[in-house]
Amino acid sequence: MSDASAPPPATPRAIFVSYSHDDAAAARRIAATLRDAGLEVWFDENELRSGDTWDAKIKQQIRDCALFLPVISQNTQRRREGYFRLEWHLAEERSRLIARGTPFLVPVAVDDVAERGALVPEVFLSVQWTRLRGGEATAGFVERVKHLLFGENVSQVADRAPAPRASQEPNVGRRVPAAAWIGIAAVCAIAVASFFALRPSPNAGAGTRPPTAEKPVTAAPSAVAPAGPRLGPKSIAVLPFENLSEDKDANAFFADGMHEDLITNLLLIRELRCVPRTTAMSFRGTQKTLREIADELGVAYVLTGTVRRADKRMRLTGTLINPRTDETLWSKPYNKELTDVFAIQAELAQAIAGELKAVFSPDEKKLVEHRPTANPEAYDLLLKARETAHRRGATANSLLEQEGLLERAVTTDPQFGLAWARLAQVSSHLYGATYSMTQVRLERARHALTEAGKLIPDSVDYLLARGGYIYWIEADFLKAADSFRRAAELSPGSPEPRFGITSLQRRQGRWQQCLQGLYEVERLDPANPQYAQAIFEVALAGRRYGEAGDALRRAEKLGREGQEFNHLLLAFLARGKVPENVASVRAGANFKRELELMCGQPLNLTRSGSATQEAFVLAAKGDIAGARALLEAPGAVDYRMKPEREPGNGAAWANSAVREALLGNREEALRRMKRSLEKTESIGDAWTAPLMRMNLMTVMAWTGDQEGSLQECTRLVNTPMPRTYNDPWMRMNIYAMRHHPAFAPLRGDPRFEPLVNDPKNNAPLF
Repeated sequence: MSDASAPPPATPRAIFVSYSHDDAAAARRIAATLRDAGLEVWFDENELRSGDTWDAKIKQQIRDCALFLPVISQNTQRRREGYFRLEWHLAEERSRLIARGTPFLVPVAVDDVAERGALVPEVFLSVQWTRLRGGEATAGFVERVKHLLFGENVSQVADRAPAPRASQEPNVGRRVPAAAWIGIAAVCAIAVASFFALRPSPNAGAGTRPPTAEKPVTAAPSAVAPAGPRLGPKSIAVLPFENLSEDKDANAFFADGMHEDLITNLLLIRELRCVPRTTAMSFRGTQKTLREIADELGVAYVLTGTVRRADKRMRLTGTLINPRTDETLWSKPYNKELTDVFAIQAELAQAIAGELKAVFSPDEKKLVEHRPTANPEAYDLLLKARETAHRRGATANSLLEQEGLLERAVTTDPQFGLAWARLAQVSSHLYGATYSMTQVRLERARHALTEAGKLIPDSVDYLLARGGYIYWIEADFLKAADSFRRAAELSPGSPEPRFGITSLQRRQGRWQQCLQGLYEVERLDPANPQYAQAIFEVALAGRRYGEAGDALRRAEKLGREGQEFNHLLLAFLARGKVPENVASVRAGANFKRELELMCGQPLNLTRSGSATQEAFVLAAKGDIAGARALLEAPGAVDYRMKPEREPGNGAAWANSAVREALLGNREEALRRMKRSLEKTESIGDAWTAPLMRMNLMTVMAWTGDQEGSLQECTRLVNTPMPRTYNDPWMRMNIYAMRHHPAFAPLRGDPRFEPLVNDPKNNAPLF
């Protein structure tokens, strides 16, 4: 039971989830769905509980929770003893003190366990059970839980999530259609019926209603920029540490690494709320007062610190401050050998938790006190790899640099599980993002993950690495989601595992849930431009142009560079607007070359390096011979070999297929497209599969299969589709279809023109 946010002292509205550890996966899914709906859930991830303090905390939470949700199964039938039975007994005792008719118990069966003869407290049989097979929560279940918590004031839940807003211009002054009122009345009727269906029976023990079976929940996304969080009384912002080392430049990575690792430790403590690293780092060099920072971040406390490193020793001083009174609660120096760096981090984290009166679970204490390595050189290499990631992002060159540093780290200390986990993440990303899909890199990622699993199997870092490996290489999205969810439960305030979950939802085609999840991640770490950029990409794919523009401006404000072209792309896709003077736009020459055809402006640019795009421009103008000569020129033929070297690279097969089509090699083009589609469609990848189908449409169009190409166009025109970075103009958009050279063979066909002239084909897709 991890507490999603510190419970209000007066009238807590939390849900306590009690389960046998054999049912952890099902219980975790229930808790995650309820949290996604904006509800507060207490969910203990510790299978081996110990300690009077921890026991007292759980007992107190059972006394304080608004609803008690026992997970019942064949596993609980088999287990005659278990900590969950103590929790059930405490809930039974409390239920006898609650007035009849007051909601409290919400039993959930996650398999075919029968109520008759169930080994549960008698009072559990006096209320309706809900069946959520495997813990897959449902829309009706979530709505009923909300009504049990808030009655008619369900808006209290909505207030916790950002209010929806239209992705385009609002329709002011329009009347609500009669059909809409009928729908609203139906929803209200269902909500009222749901409330009465799940409330406790006024006659205890009189029997139960049949278990429910609902459709899966689908959450509506939010379109509002994240507001400053309000993190509660046990919340803290750790401001960037001041580097007091004599050689500041040489030791900057170390001071920042110490700052990040302390935040990582604090994020492991469920009762604490800590501002993530990127948002905390955004206040480096600020002129704002501590109170202004605390008010902006919604935290109760601020920690400042200094780091000095010299030879083989380091000195770290931490100062905990109440920013509203400017009172220093404590200030303590730590002066030790570099080999004791992790002991310092653990001591500091525990001192902060003690001052904020946050209780450690035994498992949390174990994670915080873990010493990843005793080798300062290996630790330095890990910190330098992380610094490279923060400074240069996830580009191919950055990932390659990180990979080299991490390989040196694990060579220096083969027992460094944290470095193995990070190496597995980086190598998996390099392989899966098609930067280098070689067998050597695949084996490197697999070996690194295996070593991390041996050394730190229960850590957040291993779970993130495992999730990334499964995501990028195995493409088993459900299996990867389990790893990311477990990581999120171990580190409740960390945005990284939740961002992983949204990436999976995107690949699964769960667009609304993905977008809502991205807004939630952005609220956790509002100064991180990566999350605003991700919202831009998903909103753009779904033609939610208003939201895409808002997210783009947030990313730009947060320092994300190179956004001028994104503004141009957004304006073109939303309104068909192109700049009067294309040559003045700061964008790549290959992008401008295609705009030459769209705008009819001769740019006379030098070679851009993208032979395929240049060949499309020439072919669309009727110069087929020139296009083919360009593709067959020295240096432009290597594309044929790349997919042979990397047979799992679907994008490489598709790109080479398009070139073969322009060269007039129909059979070879179709063969390569078949190989491309085999990978993406076999795994049900809703994010990249449409891109491959669009390449198939292009191949068909340029090899004379007009009928097949038009069928693909009709199928894809209302499918969410990401942009491809080597040709972002090429997408199923009415303006792109009118102007992009790839569609040239279809223009003028009476079946194609209605597609590009119907404004509904540029309306939001979800």
